[in-house]
Amino acid sequence: MMVSPEEYAEIFLKGKTVSEIEKQIRIIKKELSHCKKVIERPYEYHEEMCICPSPDTRFLMNELYLEEAKKALAKAGGEYVPTKAELKQLELKNKLKDIKKFTFSIGGFFQGDKNYIVEIKGDTIKYFIGRPFEASTESIADFTKKDFLDMIEDIKIEKWQNCYHAPVLDGEQWKVEIEFSNSNRKLKYYGSNAYPFRFDVLRDFFDTRV
Repeated sequence: MMVSPEEYAEIFLKGKTVSEIEKQIRIIKKELSHCKKVIERPYEYHEEMCICPSPDTRFLMNELYLEEAKKALAKAGGEYVPTKAELKQLELKNKLKDIKKFTFSIGGFFQGDKNYIVEIKGDTIKYFIGRPFEASTESIADFTKKDFLDMIEDIKIEKWQNCYHAPVLDGEQWKVEIEFSNSNRKLKYYGSNAYPFRFDVLRDFFDTRV
C-alpha cells in the first residue's frame, strides 16, 4: 500500500539525519529504476504488471517521494547532488518548451502506418495527419500549445531511451522525431513492439483526435 507524499515525509523523513535521508533516496531511486524496467519490458516482468498498485502508479508516487526526500535532505543540512544522467534529463526537459516540430509515426504491416505532425510557431499550432511517403493533410487542432506541451511533460520524454525492441515478429512499430526552434539537433526515438514509460499518454493524445 502506498501513502501520500506528506505521509511518507512524516513516516520516513521527519527527524532523520542526513545519512538516513540519503539512504531513503537510494531506496527510492532503486524502486524508480525497477518500476521503469517493469513498465518498459512487460514481456520479462509480466507477473509484476498485475500487482496493485501498478508499476506506473508506483513510479509516479516514488517521484513525489523523491522530491520530499530532497527537501528533507536540505532541511537536515545536506545537499542533493544530481547524477550526470539526471543533469542530462533536466537539460532536455528545459529544452522541450522550444519544440518546433513533433512527428509521431505508428503502425504495422497489417494496419498500416500513420503520421501525426505538430508544428509550433510562437503560440500558433499546426496539426497534420497522413501516411508515410504521402502528403500529410492539415487538420483542425482541437488543442492549444499549452495542451501539447503539458502532454509532452506528462510523458516524461526526457527519461526515454532512444530505442525499444521486444523479441516479437511483425506487430507494431513507432517513431518519434523532435525538432527545436533554437537548435539544429533532432531527437529520435523508435521502437518495435516495445514502448517507453508513459507511451500510452502519447498514443491517447493523438488517438482521440483522429
